[in-house]
Amino acid sequence: MFFSNIRWQHRILLVRVDDDVELKELIEYLDYSAPELTERKLLVLGIDRKTVYPFSNSLSCLPSLPEVQRRLNSNKAVLIGLDGGIKEQYDVIDPVRIFSDIDSMPMRRRERQDN
Repeated sequence: MFFSNIRWQHRILLVRVDDDVELKELIEYLDYSAPELTERKLLVLGIDRKTVYPFSNSLSCLPSLPEVQRRLNSNKAVLIGLDGGIKEQYDVIDPVRIFSDIDSMPMRRRERQDN
């Protein structure tokens, strides 16, 4: 339900977080990259075995844990496009590659032309 409700508003990056150190590093990176995330309409959700962590205050609700686990499957991260479809799956978190993948999407190229 969450993913259909947020469709056409945001891209979403689901990230599996394995421990507290990884969570802290992800939070630090997201703080540093906030302008790039906003520019790309990218929301990041972290997930561990029990919890979905929103890294944005703009969310009024969160997806259920099973809903996120189903989309994430066994991947480290999954990129979901504005249309709600899975665009890319990642075994490692590589922000440069993720931003490049987003920037190569047709809708993102149009957004950049419009700005």
